Amino acid sequence: MKSASEIDVNQHIYALQHIESGEFICLLQDGHDYLACFSDGDTALQFRTELGLQEHVDLFATTLDHSPFRHFWLDGESVEIGQEVAR
Repeated sequence: MKSASEIDVNQHIYALQHIESGEFICLLQDGHDYLACFSDGDTALQFRTELGLQEHVDLFATTLDHSPFRHFWLDGESVEIGQEVAR
């Protein structure tokens, strides 16, 4: 798992957000929701298509430090930025 000291928390990420409910696509691991996200929008769109979710989810763009999550599944790697990130 990567931590905040090993990753640029200002980098842009792209996640999938349900159109109607606003919920995000996450993975549950060790009791934490990890936001499934990608470092580029094209990969996020490809993931959405592979899951058949084009009509159900939109892309949500943000930075790691402005995300409502502290745990991420970023490009297939587990990342935790913790609560100490300054905003």
